[in-house]
Amino acid sequence: MAGFVTSDSRPRFTRWLVVLLAAIGLLCSAALELAHYQAYVDPSQAGFCRLGGQFDCTTVALSSWSVFLSVPLPMWGVAGFLTIAVLAWWRSKWLLRVSAAAALASVPLLAAELISIHSICILCEGVHMIALACFGLAWRGRHELVATDRLALAQLATVVVSIPLCSRLMMAPYWAIYSWRSGVHLPTGEDEQGHHWIGAENPKIVLHEYVDYGCPHCAVVTHRTQQILARYPRAVRLVRHQYPRMNCKKTPDLLLACDYARTAICAGDQGAFWRADSWLFEHAPGHLLVDLHKAANDLHLDYGKLASCVESDAAFARAQAEMDDATAHHVNEAPSFVIDGKLYSARDAFVEIGKRL
Repeated sequence: MAGFVTSDSRPRFTRWLVVLLAAIGLLCSAALELAHYQAYVDPSQAGFCRLGGQFDCTTVALSSWSVFLSVPLPMWGVAGFLTIAVLAWWRSKWLLRVSAAAALASVPLLAAELISIHSICILCEGVHMIALACFGLAWRGRHELVATDRLALAQLATVVVSIPLCSRLMMAPYWAIYSWRSGVHLPTGEDEQGHHWIGAENPKIVLHEYVDYGCPHCAVVTHRTQQILARYPRAVRLVRHQYPRMNCKKTPDLLLACDYARTAICAGDQGAFWRADSWLFEHAPGHLLVDLHKAANDLHLDYGKLASCVESDAAFARAQAEMDDATAHHVNEAPSFVIDGKLYSARDAFVEIGKRL
C-alpha cells in the first residue's frame, strides 16, 4: 500500500495505482476527443461536458488551444497516458520524466482557459489532476524506479509516436476546413447585393447563413457548413450575412455598435473577408471589441485603412443594412439560414441540404 515504507524508511512505488490513474486519464482523454469532435461536427450532441456558465468544455474545444501541431490535444493525452501506464508497469526511471512533462503541460493549458478562453473544462481539469497525481506518485517512489532496456523504450516510443502521427495523417481536419491561418482554397466572390460567398461557382444549393461573430454557437455551426462545402465544393455555395442583433446606426451612444460586423466588412474591402470571418469566430466570443491591431497583424492587413474604415459612417451604414436585411428575412436568432427564400434553423437547414444532395 502507499502508506507502507521499506526497511530504509523510503516510500515504496505503487505501480498499480499509477497504472490505474493513467488508464483513467486515457479514458478521459478519449472522452475529450469525443467532446472535441462533437463540438465541431454535431453540436447538438456536445452537451455531456457542459455545466453552464464558465464551465463549458465546448467553448474550450472551439478555441485554438484545443489543437497542437494539427493534432487535437486529447489525442496527445491518449499517447501520454499510454506511455505513463507502460513505464509505470515497468517501474522505469523514464516515468519520472514523462509524468513531469505531462504535469508541466497542464499549467499553460489551465492558464489559457482562465486568461484566453475564459471558460473551464471540468474534464480537462480532471486530466490535469491525474497527470499531477501520476507525477507525485512517481516522485514519491522514485528510489525504486529502475533503468529500462533501450530496445523496449524504442518500441514503446514507436507505438506512442504513431498515435499523434496517424491522427494527423489519417484524421480529417474537422476543426478547420478553412481558416485565417491556412487560407481559403475555394472559389469566392460577391453576389448582386454585395454579400460575400464561398463555394460553388455554379451552385445547386445557395445557403444564406446569418451569424453573429460573438456567438460561440455560430462558430460551431459554421464549421458544419464548412464541412458541407468541403464535401460538395461544386454543388453548395455559402453566402455570409451579418446578424449583429442590435441597431448599427452611428450615434454618440453607439460608437462601438456592431464592431464585429464592421470589422468583417472592412477586412473584405482589403480582400480578406473569409480569413477575417474565420479569425473573428475564433477571437470575438467573450470580448466586447475587436483588437484591430491583432486582427491587422494576423491577417496581414493595413491597420490604418482597417481602423479608418471600421470607424467610418459608411461601415456603420453597411452594418445597419446587414441588420435590416436580416429583419426583412424574419431572422430572430443566430445562426439562421435561408434557402430559396425560406427561413431555417441550423438543424433544419442541414436536414434540407441532406435531402437535396
